[in-house]
Amino acid sequence: VTAACHLPNVPHAFLSLAIFPYSAFFIAGSMFYLTWRHGVTASRLVALCICLVLVCVAAITDRADFMRNPTPDSAWVVSAFLCSVFAVFLAIALRRFGAMTSRAWFALGSLTYPLYLIHNEVGKVVIRLVGPNVNAWLGVLAALTVVGGISWLMAGWIERRASPALRRLLTRAQMRLITLASR
Repeated sequence: VTAACHLPNVPHAFLSLAIFPYSAFFIAGSMFYLTWRHGVTASRLVALCICLVLVCVAAITDRADFMRNPTPDSAWVVSAFLCSVFAVFLAIALRRFGAMTSRAWFALGSLTYPLYLIHNEVGKVVIRLVGPNVNAWLGVLAALTVVGGISWLMAGWIERRASPALRRLLTRAQMRLITLASR
């Protein structure tokens, strides 16, 4: 479905349902998790390769949306960056960095969802606030600092406190549904 989204004249509703162009990232994340949890298989590696191609195509196609003055060379930079990220995640999934059972790894992992939720909008706001007259690397550093800080607060303060109550609420709802279904 994600690959079909790259075809011309795909209806917008189809693209939205497929979460295009981000679906390949979600699929890759699932494949990395399955590889980490259950081991590497040929089908998981093929899926990861397809996802890598799809995210590179989407990023190259849409790089004008997240880069100032993209050049033909920037396509290679974007692709090299994405290949590097996939290589790091594959190394993690294959446990090349050890068992990764330390609290630091789990803390970093807990930041991924809040980071996913806010990185784009908050990052753009920070970069706009920093302004075009400041060194671009300082703008990126400021955006990373603010987004990282907010993600840390969301994961460490809000999510940690809300999760037990939400888990109890969902467990009660599940038990009620099971009771109703068994009648």
